[in-house]
Amino acid sequence: MGNKKSNSISPKQGCLLICLIILCLGVWIAVFSVMFEDDRQTVVKEENKLKNEDVKEKSPKGDVQSQVEKVISGILGKKTNYGDQRILELQVNDHYGTSDEEDKIIIATILGNENLTTNLTRKGMLLDSVKLFKELFALENSQEVTLIWQYPLVDVSGNTKNETVLKISLDRESASNINWDSFDNENLKIVANEYWEHSSIQN
Repeated sequence: MGNKKSNSISPKQGCLLICLIILCLGVWIAVFSVMFEDDRQTVVKEENKLKNEDVKEKSPKGDVQSQVEKVISGILGKKTNYGDQRILELQVNDHYGTSDEEDKIIIATILGNENLTTNLTRKGMLLDSVKLFKELFALENSQEVTLIWQYPLVDVSGNTKNETVLKISLDRESASNINWDSFDNENLKIVANEYWEHSSIQN
């Protein structure tokens, strides 16, 4: 009878087979890692893109609002001299009348300080208005500013309520012609785009 061929794998063949398996496994892992890394980087890029778009959309208005609050609180304080909240309402709206989409209209409703006389109260509001206009127009995106001053008034029934006593509006073009350092507060009624006084504080 002839010799039978052995089906067993020689040690040398076994080593080669193991090396081949390891090599294939390494290549597969490398390919999978590259694919996973590409996918991960794509996801990260998309997340960053969405974050950047979200920040771009929200930050201008938010930044201007916080800057305006800082200016008002820095000049007038967060509370009046009788302890009430200074800023009653603050609106920062898009200005659609300019070519820059980040330009803003600022409308600040603020509470005035109490003074010895009505005339001094009025003068104090005018003086503070000049300070506010100067600093608010120093902000890059402020194109129009309206200051609405309120003050506690007593009605015919003896009830006290905060009422609007002074309203002044200025746009950047008008403000750019004013030398704030030597400006006479009483001239606000002349240079302002809009000026209104309540009869209770008129001279």
